[in-house]
Order: sequence, then C-alpha cells, then structure tokens
Amino acid sequence: GRGALTCSHLAPSSGCRGTSRALLQNQNTHRAMRKVLFQPDYFMSPQFAGLAVALRTGRYARRGIELDILPLGGAGERAEEVSIVARAKADSPLLVGSTEQYILTQALRDGTPGESGVRAVAAMFGRSPLALAALPGRELTGLTQAAAEELRVGVHEDTVGLVSRLLPSAVVVPVGRDDKMELLRSGQIDAAQVYDVTETLKMEADLGAAPALLPLEGLGGARLGYAQVLFAAHAQLREQDQVATLQDFLAATFDGWAAAKSDPRAAADAVMALMANQPAPSDHWDHSLPFHQASVRPLGRGSRRGCSLDPAPKTRLLLLPPRSSAAGTM
Repeated sequence: GRGALTCSHLAPSSGCRGTSRALLQNQNTHRAMRKVLFQPDYFMSPQFAGLAVALRTGRYARRGIELDILPLGGAGERAEEVSIVARAKADSPLLVGSTEQYILTQALRDGTPGESGVRAVAAMFGRSPLALAALPGRELTGLTQAAAEELRVGVHEDTVGLVSRLLPSAVVVPVGRDDKMELLRSGQIDAAQVYDVTETLKMEADLGAAPALLPLEGLGGARLGYAQVLFAAHAQLREQDQVATLQDFLAATFDGWAAAKSDPRAAADAVMALMANQPAPSDHWDHSLPFHQASVRPLGRGSRRGCSLDPAPKTRLLLLPPRSSAAGTM
C-alpha cells in the first residue's frame, strides 16, 4: 500500500529491523533511538540509492536513527513535499524532505502559506538530471527560433513555468506522469520532461535507440542548482537536539551514497527491496537488478549525461538566490 516504508520492508534475509535494534543496544545504549521521517518527491528508485543502502546496512541505526519513509506527496505532479515539511512541529520527529532546488526556490518565492518555513540543508546530486526527451532521430540541441515555435512540450505541472521561461516560443502543456510517454509515442507532443536517471534508460530499451535529449541545465544560461535537495522546517532547525539528529541523518545518508558508488549492484538490490512495497509507474523502469544497477552506476561516477552526485559527505547549506533573481534559472 502507500503507508510509510520502514526498515522492516526490506527483504526478510536482511534482518534490518533486528539488526537496528541490536546495533542500538550494543553501540547506542546511552541514548534512545530517534525517529526521522523522510518525505520523498518521487517513487523509491535508484535516485535514492544512498538512503536505501544506509537503511539496509544499519548506518542509520548505528547513529541512533530509526528511519521511516513517508508516502509520496505529489510525485512531480504538484510539489506537495514542501508544504508537508513546512507543517512539521518543533517537538515532532524530525521531518526531512527532498525536491529539486528550483522547485523549492519557486515555492519560497510564491509565498504559499506555510512554505516559507523551510530551509535547504544538503543536496544529494550536484547537478540536475532534469531534461526533455524526444523520439530517436529528432534534433533537440541547437534549436532555432522557428523550430522552437513548432515544438510541443509536455511537462509535469510543477515544471510548466520553468520550461516556459527556458523555451518561450514553444507550446508547453502540463501532462500526467503516467500519460507523457504515450503522448510522445503517438505524436501528440514532440518532447517530454524526463529525469535522466531511470526514465531515459527505459526509453532506450523500449524504443531500441537512445532518445534525443535536451538537458535543462545550461539551456539559455539556466542554472538549476542542486537536485534531490534535502530540506527541513525552520521550526525544527531552531531546536538543538533536532539539528544534532539532522547531522547524524545526513552523515549516514552520504555514507550510504559512498557505499552505493563502490558497489552499484548491492545498492540496486537495496533499492529494489524498498520498491517492492510501493506503487510505481509502469513505464519509468524495468524492475530488474541489471536495469537498476545500470541506473545507480552513473549516479556514483558523475553520470553519462551530466547528472552528478554531490560527493561531500557533510552538511551542505544552500543559499537560495534573492527574490530579484530570475526564478528557475539559478
């Protein structure tokens, strides 16, 4: 179902929950286990490989953390993860969300009630894998003004404003995550928004050739900033004990990413164990170990097409641009 994913959802052989308790008793007897809630912005998939590895291997438990992964809050259709985190109370379990930097910045600028109460604290990817994909053989790079005017682009609801600014001559329309690939194949749109992690690999497998790809990073001078930005509520960041918990969560998470980089196969297996307990789109990946291993590997080495894992195993405070900057072109 769509309930929170916890360590107990891993394969039974992993013994993760029991391992967590044993590690807590052996190494953290001086303090109680602290619960941390993680609010993802997308389905559990290889883009969360570091978190999955840290969970399976007891890295969170060794730091006294019991991690629960919450159900999705929009999954790219609407950026609900920001408002969910913003509502966290100071004395509630620490709630950490993930989203794209441009989405977080846009939410803060729009002044949506409650959403000004969050702050970015770290980032899992150094650059955004966000891109537009077209059928093989179509040229997307170096678009002329005339070609852009004829381009029909389908993007998720929370990305319409960004792509409209980057391609002002194109016809940009909101499309559902589950509908965009069929719209692309049928010719109703010329290009679709993709995240160059699993979606482009799946398209290549389905179409028999790599899709034409136009990364949004750098398009028209755009700087999208970090991807998979981790953020928390100001109300919780004012509490010293919550900050200490956050530091332990981040240290374990980036340690998990280091392990994922060194062993993509094991990382893919950890991700698949969590994926088995949630609904997911059917056309964004092949649910096989080789496919997910291929998805994890480029995240650890800097990616085949420009996405790069933030390598710093430490808290990275992000300074969001001032309101006067052009939204979405950081």
